[in-house]
Amino acid sequence: MSSEPLLPGFPMPGEWDVPAPETREARDHEIRMWAAVRMDIPMPKGKIGNQAGHAYVAAFARAPRDVAEAYMSTPAQAKIVVGVKNEAELLKMHALCREAGLPAAVVRDQGRTVFGERTYTTMGVGPCRFVDLPRQFQRLRLLPEDF
Repeated sequence: MSSEPLLPGFPMPGEWDVPAPETREARDHEIRMWAAVRMDIPMPKGKIGNQAGHAYVAAFARAPRDVAEAYMSTPAQAKIVVGVKNEAELLKMHALCREAGLPAAVVRDQGRTVFGERTYTTMGVGPCRFVDLPRQFQRLRLLPEDF
C-alpha cells in the first residue's frame, strides 16, 4: 500500500482566510459539495455526521481528477448539508445528479448500530457548482437545526 497522498500539496480548510463571495452569482459558481440527509428517520447527530462524511467521500471518489483538484485548490472547500423528505426523494435526487453527469453517491447504512436493517440514509454530490445541480436539488433546504 502506497503512503503517497492522493492529492498532495493542497491546503486544508481553515489554512486560508477566505472572504465570502460578494454576489450571489459568484457564490453560485463556487465549487462545493453537498450531502442530502433523510429527514423521515431519526438519527443521532453523530450518525448524521458519519453518514454525511460517507456521502462526501463517496461522491468525491467519483469526481474526475481535474474537478477534484479544482475543489481542493479552493480556499473554503465548502460542504453543505440539505434535507430530503424520505428515501424516495433521496434516490430521486441521486438519479437526477447522475443524469446531469455530476459525481454522486448514495449511502446505505449496514444496520449495525442505529438501524435494525440496511437503510438508505444520505447521498453526496460534487464537487460541482450550484448552477450545475439539477433544479430540484437546488430547491432543497438546509438541514434544520432541530432535526
